[in-house]
Amino acid sequence: MAILTCYDAAYPLANPPATDVVLIYSGGNATHIWTAAEIAAQKARFRLPCWVRSNPVQANSVLDANAMVAWLHAHKVPAGVATVLDLETAVAPAYVNSYASILHAAGYRVLPYGSTSTLFNNPKCDGYFSAEPGAKSIDARCVATQYGYEGTYDLSWIEDTVSLWDTAPPAPKPKPKPLP
Repeated sequence: MAILTCYDAAYPLANPPATDVVLIYSGGNATHIWTAAEIAAQKARFRLPCWVRSNPVQANSVLDANAMVAWLHAHKVPAGVATVLDLETAVAPAYVNSYASILHAAGYRVLPYGSTSTLFNNPKCDGYFSAEPGAKSIDARCVATQYGYEGTYDLSWIEDTVSLWDTAPPAPKPKPKPLP
């Protein structure tokens, strides 16, 4: 298994670090929802859409999940792709289960994200994404771990088994060889 690198920032960076993946904010109570132009300007090959809901007890999981699915469809994100549900430090199993069931029905995966002090009290869905500043590797309970903060952005590692939104064009099909 290979490990991919990821950066995320509330606002897209003019000169982002060279990483394999960029986490993009798509809604909820995110500080800034990235525009299509901001997403397209990213150099990283892979995208990881993130819905932020740090106050899930005060939110409607059905409305949030349907809004995320609409955002994914509007941005032509292929089915099967992982998304992040950023819970910060919230514990809300009912919200997470409801949200994830709608995303799963639409064909997407859900990675609950948050502090290790609370994350594991939420359902695992398709794999945890932990926030562990100073971590030396991906937490064994997780498929991704945020390990660093560089002032204006965070750095994470993600297992290459996570299905990501791939923006690379498909490889060309080889031309058939002429018959002898």
